[in-house]
Amino acid sequence: MQWRISTATGILFLKGIFMGLSMALPGISGGTMAFILGIYKKLINEISKFHISDFKSPKTFFQKYDWLFLIPLLAGSISALALFVILAPPLITSFQFEFYSLIFGFILASLYLPLKEIEKSLKTLILFVCFTVLSFYSFYFTETISLSREQVSLFWIFPAGALVALALVVPGLSGSYLLILLGLYHYILTAFRDLNMFIIGVFIIGAFIGLISMARGMKFFLHRFPSETLSVILGLIVGSLYILWPFSEAAGGVDFLSSSFSDKISFLLWFSLSFCLTLFISFLYGKNRITN
Repeated sequence: MQWRISTATGILFLKGIFMGLSMALPGISGGTMAFILGIYKKLINEISKFHISDFKSPKTFFQKYDWLFLIPLLAGSISALALFVILAPPLITSFQFEFYSLIFGFILASLYLPLKEIEKSLKTLILFVCFTVLSFYSFYFTETISLSREQVSLFWIFPAGALVALALVVPGLSGSYLLILLGLYHYILTAFRDLNMFIIGVFIIGAFIGLISMARGMKFFLHRFPSETLSVILGLIVGSLYILWPFSEAAGGVDFLSSSFSDKISFLLWFSLSFCLTLFISFLYGKNRITN
């Protein structure tokens, strides 16, 4: 039994690492990663339980939540975020094309299981198409605000935390990408690297309040309208794939037709690797990746 518990904890820690990286990397949604890894519903359920009155009784607080699920997941996410702040930026800059090729295949293949879960109907099809178009339009035509350091204030940092929380609750929305649109990505990243506790504190408070308030709404929709909610989520994910396409302007690449032959081959190799591996894992785990 002890081995089984340790194995489950290790798997959750690993999933937390993937979630932490997805929250830190522009273009990848923490909610999307949780959805893909099969912990989205469980995570939303746990977050939506929170109430301020829980702090009045320590016993109730520790009994109310599934800490065997939350602690390793949180530990993995924090570890990945810390590692990213220190090591990842130069690596991603050096291997940006390969990185986006891998992620594109990973996200695309991961849509297989959610599509199987949706009840096929005209309503779900319309929702999927509408939110795909809406997501694509939002990412394709949105321009960066580019705030200067002098313009950055608590007025921006607090809601920026809430935006990151929104990206965790709503798959398809990248919190880091939203920070880039506001011109706050490098500012927040630097604050964490330099351990600026004031900025970090304001940012985390905004994220916490946003996360709690929005998780309850998402839990309601998943319970009452499961197929419709999944259709909306998938539409948001598919529409946001534009910013992960390695040949797009958003990813810093050149047009596919204008790219070199070696770039096309490199993309096909990295894309095929992640796509086939993810699809193989999807077949192995089946519905567990969504319902667990």
